[in-house]
Amino acid sequence: MTTARWLPLRPVLPSRHEPLYPVGPAVTPFARTGRRLPLAVKILVLTDTFPPESAGGADVVAWRLAHRHARMGHGVTVVTTTAERASEGLREEDGLPVHRVYSRYPARFRNLLTPANPLVLGKLSALLPGILADVVHAHNVHSHLSFQSLRHAAQGGRPVVLHAHDYFLFCCTKFICADGQVAYTHKPFDCVPCQRARYNPLRNRGIRGVVQEHVSRIIGISRALATALEYNGYPGVVPVHNGVDPEEYAAPDPAAVAAFRAEHNLGDRPVVLLAARLSGSKGAGQLVAAMARVPGDAVAVLLGDDPSYQAQLQRQAARLGIAERVRFLGWLAPPAVKLAYHASYLVVAPSTYPDPFNLTLIEAMACGKPVIGSAFGAAAEIIADGETGYVVNPLDTPALARAIRSLLQDPARQHSFGAAGQARVRAHFTLQQQADRVLEEYEEARAGNRTAAIG
Repeated sequence: MTTARWLPLRPVLPSRHEPLYPVGPAVTPFARTGRRLPLAVKILVLTDTFPPESAGGADVVAWRLAHRHARMGHGVTVVTTTAERASEGLREEDGLPVHRVYSRYPARFRNLLTPANPLVLGKLSALLPGILADVVHAHNVHSHLSFQSLRHAAQGGRPVVLHAHDYFLFCCTKFICADGQVAYTHKPFDCVPCQRARYNPLRNRGIRGVVQEHVSRIIGISRALATALEYNGYPGVVPVHNGVDPEEYAAPDPAAVAAFRAEHNLGDRPVVLLAARLSGSKGAGQLVAAMARVPGDAVAVLLGDDPSYQAQLQRQAARLGIAERVRFLGWLAPPAVKLAYHASYLVVAPSTYPDPFNLTLIEAMACGKPVIGSAFGAAAEIIADGETGYVVNPLDTPALARAIRSLLQDPARQHSFGAAGQARVRAHFTLQQQADRVLEEYEEARAGNRTAAIG
């Protein structure tokens, strides 16, 4: 768990088989430009939420990058929010200074507060200019810090690098209205039936104004996301894939995996794992439907916590006659999630929306597990189809079921796909490669090179 101590309150497209950018042991930071940052860069990280108070994919990426840059010798200060007044203030958390500003409001007001959140801006206007930084790295700021935080962070001419993890620059949700279609263009009138009374017609205009004025570079976590942003008025987004530390996903003690299986009554049955938020957009319903077409005693194991949607999935499994073969483990801490990966035969991510980068795919591959990803979004950038797993249309239930069956029935293929996946992660998706590429973007921003989206 995260340890914390209080500090004084003071500022301190190629094919899917090819790498997106140069990778490998021979590549060092800034190999493409020939420039290098100073030995120690002061980085101010902005993120709506930050572990351990949150565990979303973007929050995990922000945490990993912040700690990797700190390990590389750079100075990192994090500014985030908290939903608990007692946690407000400056603390050292796992070796990093973390400022937490209180922000809590009903979710129905998010569209109104995304451009500017008055609950935090007064405090941020006093806090941010006093933090010494050479560059500002903004992750998700659409819920609590709000996009106006970038205005305060940029004071004094500090370059701002905005890290887009999702579609929130132009979409109020997850771009689920795309239904996996390639036509990525956002249509404002589509937002009205989706958001209803929550719709804020001035939201996107307010965001665009702040980004154009105060952001130097925009990073996107995949080519799929960069494409969607380009179609919606943000050209020039630089794709930088997420990464993991392969060593963190090395095989654990077999006894620990056996204990995990015993704890959750899995026995020695084949496990098909969905390690994502429990939601329709992440494809939970698609997996349940596909499992009804998979013979034998294999079980679908779903993580995440949403009681109302879980009840819906349980009713679906009961109607299909597979209630006993669908297990819900709820929210698991990161060490237990790693055990779930290693206890599985294969990992699926059948998202029904253009998932910009499903982190569970590279985590599962790092564990040596074959994976099945969605044809919608960035899975095709991650998976070498037919080598490390399969890319399928999650709305085609028979196709998803065939992919699952082909792996469950072929242990040799499971092994070969798993080994190839581990090799692919080490070649293209390591945290160190991601950290180096982000440092390149810092250097571009500090040199005054703005992306086309804001040039």
